[in-house]
Amino acid sequence: MALLPKQIQSEYSIMERMFEADVIPACEELGIGFVPFSPLASGFLSGKVTANDTYSGDDVRRVITRFDRDNLVKNQPLLDLLHAFADEKGATPAQVSLAWMLHKKPFINPHPRLAQARAYRGEPRRRRHRPDR
Repeated sequence: MALLPKQIQSEYSIMERMFEADVIPACEELGIGFVPFSPLASGFLSGKVTANDTYSGDDVRRVITRFDRDNLVKNQPLLDLLHAFADEKGATPAQVSLAWMLHKKPFINPHPRLAQARAYRGEPRRRRHRPDR
């Protein structure tokens, strides 16, 4: 008899949907929870990212291609649509992104990081202070 995990974790957001074709249906069939990390696409869907932002040090966004200036410019229409829809609903882009995910399947349970939770509430992003670097 094979042991099945109670839940699996992987990146999932409006921007990263590759698991919708096979992994999420398998989780549903087997009764396994799906815990998406980075439900706001590392802040991309927070509504606060611009093409002029720069990332350094251990900020993972410096190596994620969606944060390259050219890709940000190409993805701006998606962000504009997200902003417009959020404004129409009286919400933030982060709130709309998380609501989208929460309405997908009952076994999908995103856990945004604190920085993403602040974006969800419409608070400004805080930069981490690292005196040792």
